Amino acid sequence: MSTSWIGGTASQFYLGTLALIKVREAYRNLGALGSHVCILALLVQGNLQYYAIVVATSTAGSVLALRPVDQAGAYNMFMVASMGICGPRLLRDMRRMLMYGEDDPTLKTIASLRFQLPVRKPAPVKTQETQTDTAPDLTAPAPAPASAPPRDTAPKPASAPPPKPPAPRKPARTTTPAQGHKIPPPPRDTAPPPGAQRSARANPRSRPAARLIVRYGDTGVLRGRPRPHPAIFRHSLNDALGGEWIAGIGYSRNGQLILHTKAPFTAQQLALRGDVLRPVIRSAFALEGDPRPLFETDDEWSKIVVHRVPLPVSGNPSEALNVKLQAFFMDVCTSNSFDPKVVRRMQPLCPKEKEEDYFRQSTAQAPQHLSVLLCISDTNLARRLLNHGAFWQGSHCRVSRYRERQRPVSG
Repeated sequence: MSTSWIGGTASQFYLGTLALIKVREAYRNLGALGSHVCILALLVQGNLQYYAIVVATSTAGSVLALRPVDQAGAYNMFMVASMGICGPRLLRDMRRMLMYGEDDPTLKTIASLRFQLPVRKPAPVKTQETQTDTAPDLTAPAPAPASAPPRDTAPKPASAPPPKPPAPRKPARTTTPAQGHKIPPPPRDTAPPPGAQRSARANPRSRPAARLIVRYGDTGVLRGRPRPHPAIFRHSLNDALGGEWIAGIGYSRNGQLILHTKAPFTAQQLALRGDVLRPVIRSAFALEGDPRPLFETDDEWSKIVVHRVPLPVSGNPSEALNVKLQAFFMDVCTSNSFDPKVVRRMQPLCPKEKEEDYFRQSTAQAPQHLSVLLCISDTNLARRLLNHGAFWQGSHCRVSRYRERQRPVSG
């Protein structure tokens, strides 16, 4: 069987007779695989003969590896080729096992060539199945792949009845409810689609903060005191500020004062006027002394919980709790090397009335432990503490995100 070669000086080569043992099985595999099949051929160039591993389809092929006939290993080439399988792993193994000599430029040239197989003639359609012991003609068309369903190309006998069309289905009967019963309406899908939720949370706050929180170190400073009328209180604050800075008054759940700014003023600008606001607030709530609150903008912050923090050893029993809390807070700042200003709030997670008892009962032999909530405005610091923990009172403490407890709904 001769072929026409594509590429350079290889036009004089001759693709000899296929040297497969089981011709019938190899021919069947060629059609079953449907894409590529591996065969062993004999290439002749003058007086030189080479065994070649050829990957072929129904119309084209390429030479993978060559080995002279007189060299050992031709039998291995023959066995691998007769497997009739041409997956990526087998191709890689054949190239590795049947590698031609690197010093022979002729072999390198031949192995890189591609060729065209002659077009096969269609075989006549047989009317009845016959058993034959002769090998099938290799010029016959390849049968359809095994994975695809066989096509029925033979004409159907005239006596075969025509296929009946499928019987029409009866429409489903709609049941009516019994008297006195109503069909419940379908549930309404009130939840927004997931994409809408993600897009809404992508930018939680795109405009400047409009709330200023007046936070005292002792949350009980304003708790329980009579609250002034909001309109009169707002007028007093705006009068001291010299303009319409504040739009309204509010309070947080723990009793802290919240000032809502009026455009074009922002909470950042209002926080810089804390010296003007403090005496007006002290007069409106009739506060004793001159407590200095912290004016915080309502920016987004991270709430984290530091678990099982050992409380400092109780030294002076007469020392005030706020002094102990301040020293306790400065310890976590210095131990973890961050600015105290980034912490907006520190709160031991225990009942407010039991804080002093915990601090008083902490001794060198039996230290008391509490979990502490920190509200941090620096997201990088919060991420570092969440990943690596925090050092507090000489102990390495685990840190997690704060999850607010769901309050029971009263029926």
